[in-house]
Amino acid sequence: MYRIKISYTILLLLAIFSINSCSKKIQSLQDLKKKNIGVLIGTSIDNQFIEVFPAAKLKFFTSTEDAIFALQMKKVDAVLEDEPFLRIYVARHDNFRLLDEKITEEKYAFAVSIYNLALKKTIDTTIDKLKREGIYQEIEDRWFSMDNEAVRMPSFTFDENKPLLLFGTSAITEPFSFLDEEKNIIGFDIELAHYVAKELDMNLEIVEMPFAAMIPSLISHNVDMIGGCITITDERANNVLFSEPNYQGGIGVLVRK
Repeated sequence: MYRIKISYTILLLLAIFSINSCSKKIQSLQDLKKKNIGVLIGTSIDNQFIEVFPAAKLKFFTSTEDAIFALQMKKVDAVLEDEPFLRIYVARHDNFRLLDEKITEEKYAFAVSIYNLALKKTIDTTIDKLKREGIYQEIEDRWFSMDNEAVRMPSFTFDENKPLLLFGTSAITEPFSFLDEEKNIIGFDIELAHYVAKELDMNLEIVEMPFAAMIPSLISHNVDMIGGCITITDERANNVLFSEPNYQGGIGVLVRK
């Protein structure tokens, strides 16, 4: 009987220790060292992460939704995904949060023809003006923090007598460029592009295309500028002229609250 009581006491202590160990919050990237991490199949995120944390255990998923469901069910400890997308998800779901640190830091921008320095300068001065006037922050808060049903593109007038600024985008990169319920192309980059056209006293005409076709379309002068979650890279900079970054993101880490 005495041995049984000791056994129960040991089991109780082990249970308490286990609960305390499991309840430790993930506060930084260093806490991910030996955790189960959910990533998407076919991305380069796994290679980038495992170089830094070789002891972590990666679990692969075919969709972000599946990975987040596994996080909710405590089958993984964290999910890696593009930070802009995760920001929206956190805004809509109270039981998750983003770590302040990112796996990578990436900058997104508009791009124009490598010969169109004047348009690049107009984009830069327009965004700088929006930031100084506080409008840029309002735009960012709207597209990254609110539910889609509440987000509406502001009204921009169309004057038939004004020339067109052709803007190429792929409407698959929420919240930068995506389709609303009425199949209109809206988003963070779309609204900024409207302000650029307004600064030029032009009408913005959106030309939708596959993401992979955007840079070739710009190089062949089928559009004047492109945007929609375009990452600045050295390779791309050999063929196009990037504006100053309009958003800084990267690979974020989603965890349970």
